[in-house]
This record gives sequence, structure tokens and C-alpha cells, in this order.
Amino acid sequence: MAVLDRARSSERLWAAVWDWNTASRRVLAKVGFTETERKEVDAVHGTTLFTTIRLSPIGGVAYRDPCLRDLRGDGGQG
Repeated sequence: MAVLDRARSSERLWAAVWDWNTASRRVLAKVGFTETERKEVDAVHGTTLFTTIRLSPIGGVAYRDPCLRDLRGDGGQG
């Protein structure tokens, strides 16, 4: 919960994912994250991609999926 409370006070939320992890990349894209230009190459594990999503002015994530929006506790109205 502390992570969520901290995220609510931010304008953006960031997530990192390995470039080869297509399933996680799809999940991040589905909930509204977009890949940025930032990448970090690791010789052992591959390239880390950085994704971001803009948070709404009231501190909630601007999800595109109405089912996920309901998890914010706004009845899917946010």
C-alpha cells in the first residue's frame, strides 16, 4: 500500500521491463503504459525498457480498461 500511496502523489508512474518479456510488455501496454526512449543494456539479462503512464489530476491512474478503472474504487466512473 505504501507504493500506491506514494504513486498517488506523483504525476507519472514508471515501470521497467526486459525487452524479451513480451507478455509483461503487453500487460503494461494494456493498462496504459507507453514505452519511452530510455533503455539500459545488460550483457547478461538483455535490455531493460522503461515505460510510463501519466496519472490523473486526482492521483489515479488513467487506465484505458474500464474493468481496471473500477479497481480504483470509483465504480468505473473515473
